Amino acid sequence: MVGLVRMIETAIDLYMLVVFARVVLSWIPHNPYQPVIRIIYQITDPPLKQIRQWLPPMAGMDFSPVVLIFALYFLKMILISILL
Repeated sequence: MVGLVRMIETAIDLYMLVVFARVVLSWIPHNPYQPVIRIIYQITDPPLKQIRQWLPPMAGMDFSPVVLIFALYFLKMILISILL
């Protein structure tokens, strides 16, 4: 059971890193057709689009990655407290 919890925790941590990488990519010029960048966008687009429906960008600032990272963090904490 502990191994499963650690695996879920690691998966959530890796996904948070991918979301953070997308945030960093939005600040620097990059080639959106590069395979790694396309994968990052494909992985993060679905949940970010869902959040943007509830929280549209305000004054040119998109807070959906922040909301997603917080949600993933809280999900991780809840899963750890329930399963351990």
